[in-house]
Amino acid sequence: MCRLFGLDIDGNPQLPYMGRLFAARDAALGWGTLTSDGDAQQRWVRGGLGCDVLDTVAGLRAARRREVSPYGGVAVTVAALTGAFLSALALRAQGDEPAVADS
Repeated sequence: MCRLFGLDIDGNPQLPYMGRLFAARDAALGWGTLTSDGDAQQRWVRGGLGCDVLDTVAGLRAARRREVSPYGGVAVTVAALTGAFLSALALRAQGDEPAVADS
């Protein structure tokens, strides 16, 4: 995944470890969402939405500070935004609108 997002594994050998941490977090959020229902499931989805929003901010910051390549900045930000968007759609479908101001 690191290479897919344009990250330099050779220059930072800790990246695969960090990738496994994110994968573990996402697996736990997915498992919690899929094995729960009702209010508990909405809490899991909201937790995932919060993580994806923070990942989006981190991706934008990394791109702005040139901590990642331009391609990497776009890739990680788009991936996080996609997760946030899908979580927001799931909450809306369940009748639990995320707290986002309408424009």
